[in-house]
Amino acid sequence: MAAAATARPPARRALLLNGIKFSVAMSGLEGCVVATIALSAAVVPSALAHTANAMLYLFFAIGTFAAPPLVAALGAKRAMMVCMAAYSLYLAAYIAPDPRVLYPAASLGGFAGALLWTAQGAYFTRNAVEYAACDPADSDSQAISLFAGIFATAFQTCLLLAKPLAGALLTAWPDATQLPFAVYTALAVAFTLLMAAVRPLHPPAGTAEGGGGARCADLVGGGSLLAMLIEPRMLLLAANNAAFGLATALFPSHVTPLIKHSLGAAAAGWLYSVAGVSSALLAAAFAALPRYALPGFGREVCIGAGQAAFACACALIAAWCDDAPATMLDAAAALPPPPPPPLPDESCLTWAALLACFVLYGAGIASWQGSCMALVGELWRARPYAAFAHLKFTSGVASFAGFLLLPRLPLRTAALVTLGVQVLGAVGFALFLRVRRRGTSLLADASRERASSTAGGAKPRAEPPCSDTRVEMT
Repeated sequence: MAAAATARPPARRALLLNGIKFSVAMSGLEGCVVATIALSAAVVPSALAHTANAMLYLFFAIGTFAAPPLVAALGAKRAMMVCMAAYSLYLAAYIAPDPRVLYPAASLGGFAGALLWTAQGAYFTRNAVEYAACDPADSDSQAISLFAGIFATAFQTCLLLAKPLAGALLTAWPDATQLPFAVYTALAVAFTLLMAAVRPLHPPAGTAEGGGGARCADLVGGGSLLAMLIEPRMLLLAANNAAFGLATALFPSHVTPLIKHSLGAAAAGWLYSVAGVSSALLAAAFAALPRYALPGFGREVCIGAGQAAFACACALIAAWCDDAPATMLDAAAALPPPPPPPLPDESCLTWAALLACFVLYGAGIASWQGSCMALVGELWRARPYAAFAHLKFTSGVASFAGFLLLPRLPLRTAALVTLGVQVLGAVGFALFLRVRRRGTSLLADASRERASSTAGGAKPRAEPPCSDTRVEMT
């Protein structure tokens, strides 16, 4: 017993450091990918960028169906390394953008991204559960919130560094438009090598899919993505995921071309860095709020704040911009590039509005990447592959639709459509909370009934095979 007690602090510390290392490796690569998506329309021809981004998210959505069995077969760490290498090839395709190379690379990157994010959710959940197991006073929920916060903070910090990097490179060498993509590719390879240093976390013996050891509330819907698509709670969360996916398509497809046309490509990098600062600071705050200030419902407050931030950003764009007859894509192609200095008077967005939009955009991303992923990791920690595949499938389909359809709409119309989806996401999340609260009450009533039967001398009912408070992940 003494040896076990003394072994706990070093093991707990090692798992904490492992979670940080994993978060930096994964976030560093994703920072390069997200920066590339955001800046692609400012550097390469807009039509080429939008089509490549649409193909990326289309194959991302398709890949989520294959992700759970493939990640389970490869193991989370091996799957992440293979997919990070594939993402590096996608980034390299932008160095010499050609449709014959970029479109297949985007398809490969999208499919790899589905596996990568599925493995990421399973890995950080497993690391958090093992971390909580080292201290009886800690809970799975608190540990998952902690590691989700670590990942979200690392993710937004890497975005904060990656996006102004492109702005700095394009400011110093304005003619070397492909230089940022070469630097991103080199960094992606380095972060892939860093992932090799992360420790493998194997599922415990005897916890195959469909086995015992998980609570009934965590296993509703089974372990496949198809089953998750009809699981009631996941259906309600799908609206929130789609709202995130559409918002992340609105900015690269409409706002980035606006900034490029008005201020130049370098300004896009600097303004996206504003979103990175907002995301990094709020990700840390969203991680601390459920753990220290509002342990009962802090995560739900953070998700609601992120929904409100996305909605306000869309409302700002819709309020400031007129419904011009031409789309932003057509306008950017038809008009000659203006000088980069101040924002022209005819532009629909002022500097203050642009900065406010990007701060709100960063807040929404921080909420979804941290709080929403922590919620999914806690509720479906016994079936993380299918749960995180569903999370990425629903957001990926919305992003694909956004990159395909939003550029065809005037800016105000696109912003209003995105705002409407944000409202639907908020309604779905409110219904999700109601269903979750009702399920918790039913479980509590069943526990009290069993306790009453036992106290009265009656033979206690057989405990359901999945009633343990601590679960093991498959």
